[in-house]
Amino acid sequence: MKKIEDLPNIGYLKVIVYFDGYEGNYQNDTRRKLDGSSPRIIGLNQYIMEKTGYEFEPETFSLLRRVVGTQGRAFGASHSYRYKVNSKNDLEKIITSIKDWFNENKYKWWSRFELEYCELIKGD
Repeated sequence: MKKIEDLPNIGYLKVIVYFDGYEGNYQNDTRRKLDGSSPRIIGLNQYIMEKTGYEFEPETFSLLRRVVGTQGRAFGASHSYRYKVNSKNDLEKIITSIKDWFNENKYKWWSRFELEYCELIKGD
């Protein structure tokens, strides 16, 4: 596990949410909550901006799937976000705010979440 002081001030964080079971609306409801794409829902990116003053820009959304019997089932979702902070203390505020957001806003069928740091190897 990486320490916050080892992370750069510009990078990507991936939030992974695991589902407790499966229903048809889990994927879309999770996407809307993670990226704030519904005007009725405060997304994670908006929450981070309000709590820390830093942009937490949604980048990519993915479903985590596995085959159950003969059908694919989503068992979770991940969303990566781009961040840029001035200090490690500010990054720690973002990470703490992510934990707070999950506890305050999680759906009853979200079993847990994980937070990963993603390192860009090459890009434009």
